[in-house]
Amino acid sequence: MRERIGAYLKALEMEGASPRTCRAYAADLRQFAAFLEGRAEGPVPPEGVDPLAVRAFVAARLKAGDARRTVARKLAAVRGLFQFCCREGTLKANPARVVPTPRGPERLPRYLTVDEAAQLLAGPPGGTVGALRDHALFEVAYSSGLRVGELTGLDLPDVDLEGGLVRVLGKGRKERVVPLGARAVQIADGSTSDYFLTTFGRSARETVSAHEVKTDPTLSQALHLLNGETVANKIRAGGVVPRLLEAGTSPEDVIKKLYVRAVCREPAPEELAKLTKLVAEEGNPQQTLEDIFWGLLNSREFLFNH
Repeated sequence: MRERIGAYLKALEMEGASPRTCRAYAADLRQFAAFLEGRAEGPVPPEGVDPLAVRAFVAARLKAGDARRTVARKLAAVRGLFQFCCREGTLKANPARVVPTPRGPERLPRYLTVDEAAQLLAGPPGGTVGALRDHALFEVAYSSGLRVGELTGLDLPDVDLEGGLVRVLGKGRKERVVPLGARAVQIADGSTSDYFLTTFGRSARETVSAHEVKTDPTLSQALHLLNGETVANKIRAGGVVPRLLEAGTSPEDVIKKLYVRAVCREPAPEELAKLTKLVAEEGNPQQTLEDIFWGLLNSREFLFNH
């Protein structure tokens, strides 16, 4: 039994069941196997289980005080296990299929009052980036009805602001497209101070169109790239050069890899010879190679290609 349980759980993972579902089913089925083994005083194979044994398990869990919803989930796990065994050819019939599901009490859904909803959508206090993010999350959740897990799992390509739509990956890894409310697609205030964004083209955020951003190069951008610390800091933070050197890569091969990263080609023989000689003459190979990387990222070839 336990071997089939393990195979069933692996199949669930491969079919795209959520980690939470897999954990819950694993606990439920271990409990079911322990119950059967306790009754039989030993391991019980799947073919040794009949509907009466499944009914006894359900009755035992209800008597132990488990909520009816919880017992219904445990029964669903048992049904899924035996259905898997039927598909695999271990069983001819599902013994849990004829066992009725315990019905839980009917409950009305909990909801916010009009005032509570208005207070929530008023947004967190303050104009920080975090507050704007939280406000956007509230608006999207309220207007689209997304689950919290679906909302936090969204990526930028999933959101179509211009069309007012969002692509969601829900339970069972099923994809659906849902509309966003009018307020959810409004662009957040763009007044947050950021030197890099201001230099390289901040959107006015007056409409949902991506064409607001100005991409034409400016003198301030050129000076920033040539004399500013942004590119040099990014090169140091990325750690590409030191990682290659620590792995035993020769300076010549590092130069080739940097060319491929920056301009999608290997250096010409004369370029490689000149740069390899430069690295050999300088006393600090890492610094020299990072300077070469900086030069590639500021080259005309890189700017025109990327």
